[in-house]
Amino acid sequence: MTENPWLSTQVAQWEHALALLRAEGWIARLTCPVAPVQIEGALPSGHGFHFRARHNGVSLRVWPQEKEGRGWQGEVEYAGAREAASYLPAADGLPILRDLCQQALRAMDDAG
Repeated sequence: MTENPWLSTQVAQWEHALALLRAEGWIARLTCPVAPVQIEGALPSGHGFHFRARHNGVSLRVWPQEKEGRGWQGEVEYAGAREAASYLPAADGLPILRDLCQQALRAMDDAG
């Protein structure tokens, strides 16, 4: 079986991005590199999260550490070719992930 250079690069770039998050106290694991791109883990605050990019949408679900109380879910459109989010590169995905997490934590604090 031949190695796919594009896929190897995709995984390496996401792993590098997640290493940056881990250095900030995140727990983050790439569970699927394409179709959909998925990342799971916990924010430095202890909130659990699931990030998913598929078709033309990127979504984030965040829940409280104790899994009781209100969680948050949000989605943004990813511009580009049809199905572009399914192949979301880390350079675009990391800022989206950070922004959605900030929105989630603000909303959850406000609801709080």
